[in-house]
Amino acid sequence: MAFPNGLQTLKKALLNTKYVELVNELSLGRYFTFKEADRLPIYRWFHYKEGFSPQLVHWFLERYAKKAELVLDPFMGSGTTLLAADEECKKAIGLDVSPLSVFVSEVKTRSYEDEDGAKLLEYVKAAKLAYKEPSKAEMGAWKFELFPPKKAFPRKNAEKLLFLRRWLESIEEQRIRDLFLLAVLSIVPLTSLVIKDGGVLKISKRKHAMDVFSALKRAAKRMSVDIKKAGKRCAEQRAELGDARAMPLADKTVDAIITSPPYLNNVDYSKIYGLELSLLYLDERVTSLVRKRLFPSFICIKGSFGQYKEMAANAYFTATQQVWKEFYRVLTPKAVVAYNVSNAVINAEHIAVDEHVAEMAESLSFEDVKIVVGLVRKTRIKGKTYRVRESVVLAKKP
Repeated sequence: MAFPNGLQTLKKALLNTKYVELVNELSLGRYFTFKEADRLPIYRWFHYKEGFSPQLVHWFLERYAKKAELVLDPFMGSGTTLLAADEECKKAIGLDVSPLSVFVSEVKTRSYEDEDGAKLLEYVKAAKLAYKEPSKAEMGAWKFELFPPKKAFPRKNAEKLLFLRRWLESIEEQRIRDLFLLAVLSIVPLTSLVIKDGGVLKISKRKHAMDVFSALKRAAKRMSVDIKKAGKRCAEQRAELGDARAMPLADKTVDAIITSPPYLNNVDYSKIYGLELSLLYLDERVTSLVRKRLFPSFICIKGSFGQYKEMAANAYFTATQQVWKEFYRVLTPKAVVAYNVSNAVINAEHIAVDEHVAEMAESLSFEDVKIVVGLVRKTRIKGKTYRVRESVVLAKKP
């Protein structure tokens, strides 16, 4: 096996053996989701259910990385770490293999003028007046691998979204055009019949879907209000395409890392945000291309537990070790990592992911390794109840 102690290490994790310091801070649990971020200016421009809230970033920076000058999030998502670091006047770099994440984060972390919000609203009005239903041939440009986009929307909403995606190219100012595009992408869930149910997209005729132009106007108004509140950025923020297993960063350049990799579960993120990705690029190949680059967290396997254990060892945990080796390489001495993970129950087996990650960090010479438990939830599967932790694994480079 690729990681230090092979299957014996994995066995310890599966048996839930406690071998590092474990601390309960259950007040943190509410910040392991995007719920709090959804209420905050700019953070709320794009709903990213799998993300965490900025309060988790502030907790980490204030307690463990006050002197950090450059913060890294190699699983950037929708840019929460970048925005929160800016609020503390710290530089930050975000990496992600998804171009959707990079686009969303770039737009959210730019500096804007008050007039930019006003221009956005003007273009929204102009787009509604200019609306012309696309032809069938034009509609064929928007394709998604799971189902035709038109089936996922009511009352010509798909046609309106495609029109907006094409029309916005006429906006000359790049930052206004990008604001408009982000607003369009952000309303895809609101205007569709699609329900994101765990790792599955379901089409429900019972779901209420907003009219596209009504949803766009609301999103643009919110963005305009947030721009007026935000003011200038305090520090440089960079959002880039990049793989956490092979980061495009020099050695010993990062002062702190806070991140949340994909949890070990049955969620395929390229499909969950596939409609948004396909509308962003109008290329049906994009979701499959992104999937090839994803961190191997999508676990869906039938068969014996032995088969599962072997696959998990060669995929999720091997990739995790690659990530932590990269952490060690790019971090400066005494820099701290905060790695938000969730344990899992798969094929009726409890996987103590946080413990395995903690032991892995120690094997790579990280110091002061501990698990901070923020949430313990009960999961009942096949008549058996499991207590599953969501935690932050903390570790310091010597």
